Parts: sequence; structure tokens; C-alpha cells
Amino acid sequence: MLVSLKMSYKAAAGEDYKADCPPGNPAPTSNHGPDATEAEEDFVDPWTVQTSSAKGIDYDKLIVRFGSSKIDKELINRIERATGQRPHHFLRRGIFFSHRDMNQVLDAYENKKPFYLYTGRGPSSEAMHVGHLIPFIFTKWLQDVFNVPLVIQM
Repeated sequence: MLVSLKMSYKAAAGEDYKADCPPGNPAPTSNHGPDATEAEEDFVDPWTVQTSSAKGIDYDKLIVRFGSSKIDKELINRIERATGQRPHHFLRRGIFFSHRDMNQVLDAYENKKPFYLYTGRGPSSEAMHVGHLIPFIFTKWLQDVFNVPLVIQM
């Protein structure tokens, strides 16, 4: 799987993947002519967000592409019911629009099964920067409302 991901990266970036090193030319080399598909129009990676659509990025396509699930009103209501607290404003305002495994976390919490939270720092630079703060703020909120341990990989 890792070899496949590295090959996909090389095809999109035109160079081999190097940890902590953004590509020199991150834009995909795709055909934006009449034969170009809509999927080729949106490009998102850790360094670039690009679309040729006047409507902007199609977040529903990103959810499919990255294998996550949409954060909908039903999930936000479930979080509020389970925790007894108002959902974080990142959820209420749609700043976070997708998730992975939040239903498993809620199932464990509702069934009083132990779990912990695990997050980390992305390889966007050699040092921490203000961009790392957003997921840490939200994860800290999750730690507080679920009263569980939090592991942060650096």
C-alpha cells in the first residue's frame, strides 16, 4: 500500500516523496481541456488547494477521495446527547466537515468502554507552527468532554 501511495504521489507531484519536504511543483499535471474530468479539477494535498471550478472545492468529492465520512447534523446531535455538552464550535460552524471513526468513539463512550484519543503533528515543517493548533484545540476539547487519555505523536 505504501509503495502504491508513493507511486501516486510521484505521478501527481512529478518527483519522489521525501518526508518533511513539499514538492517543488505540487500542482497536478492534468488535462484541463474538454476531456478533463471534474475529479481532476480539484487538487488538495498538504501544501496546495487548487480548483478550476468557479464554485470552489467540492468537499463531498474530497470526503469520498480521502475515505472519510461527512459530519452531519445527526452526528453533531449525537455528540451533544452523549457528552451532555454543546458541540465544539468547529463542528457547529462546519470548520471540520468530515471524520473517521467518530461513531466508534461514540459507541465506546456510550457503552462505557475504555478508549483513548491519538493524534499527531503532520510533516508540513520541521517545527510546530500555528497551523498545528487547530486540530490540537479540537482534540483537547474531545479529551475534556470524554474524560479520556490523549496521546500526541511528535
